[in-house]
Amino acid sequence: MILPFNPSTKTVRCSIGTLLSLCLLPETLRGGDDSVDLQTRLKHHNRVQKAKAAETGGTTEVQAKLKAKVNGISFHLSGRADVVCPGGIWEVKTRSPIPDKPLQEHLLQLCFYMKALKAGKGWLLYTDTDSDEEKTFRLGSRKVGTLWKEFIGGAARLVIDEWRHHECLKESLGSFSFPFQKPRPGQEQLFESTRRALESSGESMIQAPTGTGKTAAVLFGAVAPAIRTWNTLFFLTAKNTQKKLALETAELFRNSGLPFRAVALSSRRDTCPMNTDRCLPETCSLAEVFGERVQNSGLLEELLETGIVDTAILVEKSLLAGVCPFETGLCLAQRCDLVICDYNHVFDPSASLKRFFAEDETAGRIDLLVDEAPNLPDRVMRIWSPEIWASWLRVTGGYAGKDRKLRGLVRPWIKLMNAAEALLPPGSRDDLVLPGSLSPPRIDFRKWRRALKSFSDAPPETLDLSRAVARFSLVAERLDDTFHLLARREQGDTVLQWFCTDPSGPTGEVHRRCRSVTAFSATLSPAPHFRPLLGMGDDAGWTVTEWPFPRGNLRVWIDATIDTRWKARESATPRVAERLRGAWLKNPGTWLAWFPSFSWMEEVALLLGDCSPLVQPRASSPEERRRFLEEACEGGKLVLSVAGGVFSEGVDMTFPDLKGGFVAGPSLPSVNTRQELVRVRYNSVYGDGFLHAYIIPGMNRVIQAAGRLLRNPEQKADLVLLGQRFTWSPYRELLPEHWLPARVITLKGVTTMKGEGRSLPP
Repeated sequence: MILPFNPSTKTVRCSIGTLLSLCLLPETLRGGDDSVDLQTRLKHHNRVQKAKAAETGGTTEVQAKLKAKVNGISFHLSGRADVVCPGGIWEVKTRSPIPDKPLQEHLLQLCFYMKALKAGKGWLLYTDTDSDEEKTFRLGSRKVGTLWKEFIGGAARLVIDEWRHHECLKESLGSFSFPFQKPRPGQEQLFESTRRALESSGESMIQAPTGTGKTAAVLFGAVAPAIRTWNTLFFLTAKNTQKKLALETAELFRNSGLPFRAVALSSRRDTCPMNTDRCLPETCSLAEVFGERVQNSGLLEELLETGIVDTAILVEKSLLAGVCPFETGLCLAQRCDLVICDYNHVFDPSASLKRFFAEDETAGRIDLLVDEAPNLPDRVMRIWSPEIWASWLRVTGGYAGKDRKLRGLVRPWIKLMNAAEALLPPGSRDDLVLPGSLSPPRIDFRKWRRALKSFSDAPPETLDLSRAVARFSLVAERLDDTFHLLARREQGDTVLQWFCTDPSGPTGEVHRRCRSVTAFSATLSPAPHFRPLLGMGDDAGWTVTEWPFPRGNLRVWIDATIDTRWKARESATPRVAERLRGAWLKNPGTWLAWFPSFSWMEEVALLLGDCSPLVQPRASSPEERRRFLEEACEGGKLVLSVAGGVFSEGVDMTFPDLKGGFVAGPSLPSVNTRQELVRVRYNSVYGDGFLHAYIIPGMNRVIQAAGRLLRNPEQKADLVLLGQRFTWSPYRELLPEHWLPARVITLKGVTTMKGEGRSLPP
């Protein structure tokens, strides 16, 4: 649990808001101001607060402190009362719509201020950010005592329960050991590096080859220091397969005698059993009543007893209790030792778990474990690169009808979109950087809420537009030279986008608020490239583990007779097809081949019709991807896919007859406006923009793809790198050390390329 509790002094020390958010279940999931940006809420709250202070002759933001001791647990609580006047205390809450009766959380907050400041009367003032409507509820001193005694007693019981759980965890550490018979080579280094990062409250980067068993090793290294400090582990990954693996590892910990609690969180959409893309609490039966149903059903206690909870269990048990599975997962996570979730749950301002990350005192009790860390910068770039489509504006304009307010809000965006469309060259598919004279309208999200009135009857395009406008407003708050306003044509539509070229700022802000960060992957070299991209300081730890399998199991060849550069692509295509056909016919079994693009892969596939290659589809559903994987793993196939795609990393593929794999070229990103903006940015940060924007990402795709070949020490395979560039600097310096020496095929025969003279830092 992330409640700030010191077992040695038996003291909880935090704000009243933090205590309430961690000890109370939401009464209902309906209503609130979550869709209104924080700046708008604060502005409205402050205006009402100052008006009430002037009316009553009161003082705003009065410091309040209270000490209480219940069942041996001491509470040192603090907060700031909105308005303290001669007649009593006023607490102001923004809420839309205003509830018919005061919510328990708000009443208890007012109770705290009345007790701390010894006030005999208190008033709870609700104000609607949409309509400016207000409603007041009065609280007398007699009710304060009853409410507060019941709450603080329940909080003490919760703390004691959690304390007992952690005492059991700590006792179990004495006999806790790695849940496998013997650590693989490199895993003990992972244990130690992760442990040091957590114990020093620091940052660490770990590179370990595919097959090392990074997930199990990093989690094992993190468990003991997290338990001893009563911190919560967050395991972040973008892959469902990795979520499953982390849960299975937690299950092994639990089966070995550690009473570990873990939950895997999915997105709201993936957790929702109502089969809808739109979460509308006002019309959802699972949102109407929450806290009472959870308590009466014993749902949380049942899930805690289960110990290891995946999405399927969460949905099944929540439906039986008649409550929202997603919200149940969030409440359960507060009492778990390990939370397994997506990057967005931590780094996306609109999707982050606010009960963990909204306050520094809770964020500071979190240890982050970032899986496949090279993917994080790109994800954060996308989070901070919101876009608006012209079709959303057209549909919303029609939805607005005669509503002057909504039409007035949409009109400046349509004007900007029309100006951008006029500048786009006919037939262009690339992005255009818009001139500084064009900029998004000034955003007042409160006006958007008022104009939309109710999301329940709004078309999906209008909801998409509303969310995008909110994201544009977030960019506006931190706008600098790392953002560029772009326009492009896509699918017969026009798209307007803020494009973020440097994710290190928002990423580093999150990292600094957490207690520790451990980023790990098979591809984190060179460290001077990834360290700033991940928002880490120069003193972040750096660990590289050894290749876990016998050296001779992977035989690496470089075919330098083929030029895979774009200008030579036409002549290289039949030669690449010839190499693949020859290997597959001469040595039957499963051969894998990765290409830098779908278009080149499909050109080669046309020349391999006699081999009936299995070709990765461009756009595929989860079911189609599953079928592709199943067919590939049947054996005897020549499998073609794209490097950097869904089948080149984070996927465990088991082949009964694997022979080897080909990688066609260094898989550099395509040259386009966006990538050139990134290159310019990197040039100012690193001094060599092309290396950092093109070569390093391209070579990482190669390494990730090749990592699919060997998954255990019994396997053997050949890896053939097609292209003379692999023998050039700086490409050859980026090859993993265990790939060298490599056999180089030239027109004169076969030579050996060793690892001497590697000029790039690791």
